[in-house]
Amino acid sequence: MTIKTVLVVLLTLVLTATGVIAQDGGGESVEVSDEVVREVVRMLDAGVDEEVIVLWLERDGRRPKAVSADDLIALTRSNASRELIDALMEAGAAVPAPGPPERMAEPSVASQPAPRGDAIPLELSITYRPFRDPEGDEDEQWQLFVYLDGRPLAWSDGKNWLSRSKRNREVSVLVSARRHVVRLVEERHRRRAEGWTHEARVCPVPIELDATAGPLEIEIEIKEAAGLGFGKAVYRWARLDGDDVEDTRLPGPPETWAPLCEEIESNYTYGRKIPRRVKKQLEDCVRWHELWPADADAPDRGTVRSQLERHDFRPVLTSR
Repeated sequence: MTIKTVLVVLLTLVLTATGVIAQDGGGESVEVSDEVVREVVRMLDAGVDEEVIVLWLERDGRRPKAVSADDLIALTRSNASRELIDALMEAGAAVPAPGPPERMAEPSVASQPAPRGDAIPLELSITYRPFRDPEGDEDEQWQLFVYLDGRPLAWSDGKNWLSRSKRNREVSVLVSARRHVVRLVEERHRRRAEGWTHEARVCPVPIELDATAGPLEIEIEIKEAAGLGFGKAVYRWARLDGDDVEDTRLPGPPETWAPLCEEIESNYTYGRKIPRRVKKQLEDCVRWHELWPADADAPDRGTVRSQLERHDFRPVLTSR
């Protein structure tokens, strides 16, 4: 064996050990080209939970520059979920491509335009305990969606009062140092033979956040009584500032919130007769564009719904 051959073998071993080169199932070497993907693969191989990986990506604002075919092979071999792979590919697509300085990447629906000024951390805790019939169909249950300036921020499928799991939904993102509007929307998106059907009802009170004052720590709590006097209904949001808590009551229960017009209309194709009951709902519904300030540059509801459908109606978190 020549000295050159020995050096090549040693270099290959070093690169494989550091995760730069990995072996696929057929024994072919693949090169993990992106640094962020390489770190994700390393954490997956070490057994780090995917939710923790997503939080790490959000906290540090890490995005892959691009996800290559070799990166996809490495992620698949490390048992990355489809959701995580989609999130990495979407984040990579949002990075501006090389070109003249004035050329900008098209922002994705699930992300705000690039933060203006300093990026401010937002810590969000969601407690969602809807009343649920333990014998009911899970497909019929509502979920709580949280939108920031018209874009998906977080969601919770919730646990009822009798559930063993009391874990809250925790979200950490970066937001622009400016004023923001958060909206709570109860939604359910049900798959049918003819396609998806959609329902949404909007909390009438917006949550206005001022990120110019510094980091934000927010609690959202929606709890419905379980019936027979068991459990207490709670509808509130609070801003935490050290030991100080600014508590604000939200209207409830969610079944009294106004429906979203666009979701009602999406269930009826052109020419299909709309029942009288549904026409009454259209008289009392709210329009998506009316929920957001003019300077929020919020996408239309159809665009948001199409984006959510790509991930089976689960928001993909990105910096805002």
